[in-house]
This record gives sequence, structure tokens and C-alpha cells, in this order.
Amino acid sequence: ATSLILPGAANITTAANHTFEAMSLGGGNWIVTKYQKADGTAVVASTAVKTGSFTRDVSLASGTQAITGVGFTVKAVVLFSTISTTTKMSLGLDNGTTNNGIYDDTINVANNWKLTAGSIYMEFSGGVNYEGHITTLGSDGFTITWTKTGAPTGTATINYLAIG
Repeated sequence: ATSLILPGAANITTAANHTFEAMSLGGGNWIVTKYQKADGTAVVASTAVKTGSFTRDVSLASGTQAITGVGFTVKAVVLFSTISTTTKMSLGLDNGTTNNGIYDDTINVANNWKLTAGSIYMEFSGGVNYEGHITTLGSDGFTITWTKTGAPTGTATINYLAIG
């Protein structure tokens, strides 16, 4: 078989001074790994990403928190949350519809991690926790809805990787 695999899996209309790089896959098959138009633009838009951080006082009541200034329409977010000088931490994935994560459950079992349906989850003791997940993805950021159970204290620092 002979094939030419193109970026974006779509036909490309070529023009003078366009450039490309291709790699042989053997057997007469090739893949175009880079294609650039004469004006410098790519034929397939690259994925936008941005890292950032924000804080949340976990003694605050349940509610929402808008994170803005991302600079593009967000499609998914990776979140890493901690409360300094404690073992409270979680790692979560969220696309505004599906959110999952893992959190440090050392409060119950030493060196134990648990799965959670929230993208941010910090457990302080039995029945005391602070949890968040993204409810809105927007053109310049995202909104987290927080749920407080019991009387947690401290300030969470949440680092994120936004993907557009």
C-alpha cells in the first residue's frame, strides 16, 4: 500500500513557497510531520495551553470561583491542589462535564490514595472536606463550584494546566 498521511487528516491545497517535512514509514508510506504556509501559519492550529495558579480559603462557604485570564477557550483542565504544611493534596482532570481525581487519604490510612468523582478534593477528617469541580468552561477561563462539608481550615493552592 502507498499512502500519504497529512496533518489534520484532511486534503491540503498547496501553493508556492509552502514548506513541509515528511518521514518515510516504509513500504511507500509517508507521513507529513510539519506543513507551513508561505505566510508562516500552520495548516492545523496548535493546541493552546497555559499554566497558572490560584488560591481558595477552604473555610469559605460553598460557592463558585471564576478563574480568568487564560486567553483562549478552555476545553479541559488538569488541577493539582495542596494545602501547605499538610498532607492534603489532590490531582484531578476536568472537562466541565466529566471530572475525576485522586486525593491523599493519609488521614484514614497511611500512604493511601483514593479515587474521587471531583477534580479537587481535600479531606481533613471524617465528615470534614472541601471539594471542587469545573462547572463552566469559557472563552477566557473556567468556573469552579466548591462544596464545603464540616469546618475545614487553611488556604488551598491550586496549580492548573488549561488546554484549549
